[in-house]
Amino acid sequence: MQHNEVMKSLKSKLSQLIASIEHQNVIYIDYPVHHNVGDLLIYLGAIKLLKENNKKIVCQMSALNDNVFSLKKLIDKYKGKVSIILHGGGNLGDIYLLHQQCRLNIISSFPDTNTIIFPQTIFYTKKENLKRDAAVFSKHKNLTLFVRDEKSEELAKTMCTSVQLCPDTAHMLWEEETFLGTTKRKSYGKLKFRRRDVESSFHSEGAFDWQDIITKHDETFKKIIRKLILLNKTIWIQKLLSQLWVAHSQQLCKKAAEKFYHYSDIETDRLHGHILSCLLEIDNCVLDNSYGKNSSYIRYWTSESPRVELSTCKD
Repeated sequence: MQHNEVMKSLKSKLSQLIASIEHQNVIYIDYPVHHNVGDLLIYLGAIKLLKENNKKIVCQMSALNDNVFSLKKLIDKYKGKVSIILHGGGNLGDIYLLHQQCRLNIISSFPDTNTIIFPQTIFYTKKENLKRDAAVFSKHKNLTLFVRDEKSEELAKTMCTSVQLCPDTAHMLWEEETFLGTTKRKSYGKLKFRRRDVESSFHSEGAFDWQDIITKHDETFKKIIRKLILLNKTIWIQKLLSQLWVAHSQQLCKKAAEKFYHYSDIETDRLHGHILSCLLEIDNCVLDNSYGKNSSYIRYWTSESPRVELSTCKD
C-alpha cells in the first residue's frame, strides 16, 4: 500500500470519535500544558477534528485545574446537553499520575454526562492500581474509551463496557504536500531521536529529543500560562489561556517539523517521532519504548506503509 493511502485511511478512521459525541457543545479536559511535542500533535489533531465536525468547544481545562465546581455550573447552563472529551495519548495508567487523577476526578464527578476518552495507550505497573481505577470507570453510565492498540483494548474492557480501537488523533493533521501550512521537504542523512524519560529503553547520549527545540522564551511562556491557569478559575479566562496555548502548540509543532525536514531518515523510540515522520512523508525506523507501545501501534496501524520500519535498526 502507498504511504499516502495508509495516512488517508487512518485520518478517515477518526470519524468514529465524532460518532460517540452526543452533543454539539463539548468540554475538553486535560489539554497538555507542557512541551512534549507528541502530546501537542495529539492536541492539535483533536481540536481540528472537533472544529471540522462542527463541535463547539465551550471550555478547556488542563490537569492543573480540573475545577469540578465550575464544570458543574457550565453543564447546568447547557441543561446537561454537553459532552466531555478527555485528551488522548499514552498516559492512562499508573505512570503519569497527575493526568490519571484528573481523569478519575472527572469520571467520578459526572457519571451521567456523555464522556469520551480520546485514543489512549493503557499501561499499569501494578494490577491493584488497574483494579482500583476500573472500579471508578465502571460506575460511569455513558463513557466510551478509545484505545490505540490491542493490548490496551484488553485492559480497557476490564474498565469500561464501551471500548473501541482508533488511531491517534495526530493523524488528523495529515495533508498531502503540506503540514500545518508548511511545504513538505526533506534533505539527506539520519536523525537519531531518543526519549530521555521513564519510557526510554535505549541510550540517549548525543541524540535529539523534543526538549532540544525548546527555548528559554518557550519555557517562560509555559510557566506564565501554568501560573495563570492555577490562579484563575473562571471559565472565560481558562478559554482564553487555552487559545493562547493552541497557538504556542502550533509554533512548536512547526519547529519540530523544521528539524525533521533536515533529514531523509528518522530513527526514533518515540511514537510521535514515528507519527510526525509519517505526517511529513519521511522514512522512519522505530525502536520500541519500555513497555511495547510503539510496536503495538505500528503493527496495528502503520506497518503497511513503505516508509515505516520497525525494530530492525540497532541502538
